[in-house]
Amino acid sequence: YHTAYPALTQHFKVHSLDGFGLKSMTAGVHAAGALINYIQDTLHLPANHIRSLSTYCTDDFMSLDRITQRNLELTESLNDGSRRNTLLDVLDSTCTPMGGRLLRQWVKQPLLNVDAIRARQEGIRQLLDHTQLANELKTELNAVRDLERLMMKVSAGYASPRDLLSLAQSLQPLPRIKTLLYPLASALLNTAEEKLGDFTDLASHVSQALCDEPPARVSDGKIFREGYNRELDELRAIGTDAKAWLSRYQAK
Repeated sequence: YHTAYPALTQHFKVHSLDGFGLKSMTAGVHAAGALINYIQDTLHLPANHIRSLSTYCTDDFMSLDRITQRNLELTESLNDGSRRNTLLDVLDSTCTPMGGRLLRQWVKQPLLNVDAIRARQEGIRQLLDHTQLANELKTELNAVRDLERLMMKVSAGYASPRDLLSLAQSLQPLPRIKTLLYPLASALLNTAEEKLGDFTDLASHVSQALCDEPPARVSDGKIFREGYNRELDELRAIGTDAKAWLSRYQAK
């Protein structure tokens, strides 16, 4: 604790961690400090993209140890350890990797607060009562890639050109998703709608800049479309002409 606390205050450039909700959370300070240390000293990677901390209270959830979770077959079958015929398998109709991870978390951490449980039930009821709208939502969500992991790569500075295009394509459906969620009478869904931003300009800019099939590595080249940048086009032409001239010279 005495090592982790000053390391965290130095990393976040603050005098106290109380603003992050870590007051009297010794275990939380240990965990956060260990994570920063692992990234910097073990992986030898920069941690500048980690700019905040968030906490959650286990008092809000039913505490289920791993043995109980296994016996109840919440996410793992007693027979072979797979998720087949488990509660998660029955419930999971999610369309995105983020939704799948969130549902798994919800199944393993049942709520205790009655109001919070009813809020989830009301959100589900709204979607069941508006079947056509729910189907449209599924269609839009199917076009969304793993935004959490893509954003992690971008913030850490090691996203590939292909990752950037996937990010742009995943941002494009958000305005339509926001529109579909807006009329639903559910506090949970309304909160989700309010948190969705409009990144149309960003998505359009990235899509117009990158090739339809950009490479997985920057070193492979052919990242940007022709016509996106005049100077880049000129350099490409010089490179192409030089190769053609060299080929003609070698053929003589």
